Amino acid sequence: MRKVLLSIVLMFVLAACGRVDFRQDDQYSYLTITLTSEEVTGFVERLLTEGATPLMRSASAELREGEIFVTGDVNDGRGGVVGGTLSIRMSAQDGVLDAAVTQLNFAGYTADQNALARINSDIAAGLAASARNNNSGSDISAIDITPVGLSITFRSVRQPS
Repeated sequence: MRKVLLSIVLMFVLAACGRVDFRQDDQYSYLTITLTSEEVTGFVERLLTEGATPLMRSASAELREGEIFVTGDVNDGRGGVVGGTLSIRMSAQDGVLDAAVTQLNFAGYTADQNALARINSDIAAGLAASARNNNSGSDISAIDITPVGLSITFRSVRQPS
């Protein structure tokens, strides 16, 4: 899951050609990258279903207010396939990406609060490690997910002239 979330952030940087907004104030420079719903959902679907060890057999992603909602199928480990859903909330918290699985239900199994807390603890640890390795001097000041798209804003302290 950690790989998925870090890949989503990287996707913004790579896919946003033409939808980049740059602005400055007295203290900071801001770079906002905006992607359409189709770009985000297509990337999430490919990320979950392709590669050497795909997480899902099939996936369909949808942007909702404040979250990415995924419906799809996973292998059940016994040769069968089961369907389910997954919701991921993303926001900026203290300059870093905060991502959490808020709902997980596959084959009738619904993750309870303790299971979600364990999953989200692993995600938080991975994101914190990534943030510690950030040598750019930038942080994430905002993430906005709506049904029509997703925007992420990076903030850097302005250097004296």
